[in-house]
Amino acid sequence: MKRLLFLSAFFLSAVSSYAQLNVPLMHQLIENSKTEHGKQIDAKNQQAKNTAVEATNKTLMTSVKDRYRTLQERFAKMSIVFDAVNIGISATPLVREIIKEQQKIVVYAQSDPLLIPIALDSEVIFVQKANSLVNYLIGLCAVIGDVNQMKVSDRRILFEHILNELRNISYLSGGVARTLQASVMKKRGTDPFSDYINREETLVNDIMNNVKILKQ
Repeated sequence: MKRLLFLSAFFLSAVSSYAQLNVPLMHQLIENSKTEHGKQIDAKNQQAKNTAVEATNKTLMTSVKDRYRTLQERFAKMSIVFDAVNIGISATPLVREIIKEQQKIVVYAQSDPLLIPIALDSEVIFVQKANSLVNYLIGLCAVIGDVNQMKVSDRRILFEHILNELRNISYLSGGVARTLQASVMKKRGTDPFSDYINREETLVNDIMNNVKILKQ
């Protein structure tokens, strides 16, 4: 009997000690559970934020591409008029260079989402300049008969304005492209545009060939 009482007392003491020893462990497990739950919530919130940012970047990149296509259309229209005012030889190389620089801007913006707002802002400016130049050319063609009656020096002033505007757009396009290139190169160590050179050259040739067809 005494032995049974002794074993019972020992067992209860052991259970009590075990429970006391595991109170900190229980607290730790509860804390770990709370921490893990918190991490899961943070992960879900971060995922939602990332999804929202990706959607915004996609929309902005679409706007960049839309304005790039608008520029292509504007320069195509310009090229049709260049021969009419006898500046095709000087203007066409500038247009080709502008298209190349614009394509670089699109590629670099795609490579780094942080550059998309810069690319978009610059494209807005380029579209505005191209629209102004197209309107100028349309107005010039409307009075081409009068222009042909002008002195050579006066006509040169009108045509030089077109070339100066193209040079300005080309210079600005190149500056933006080089700025974006430097940023991408600093992060990646490589130039993503190198993979697009052949494709881009084909694009430029297609645009210029289409302009020639329209002139016929």
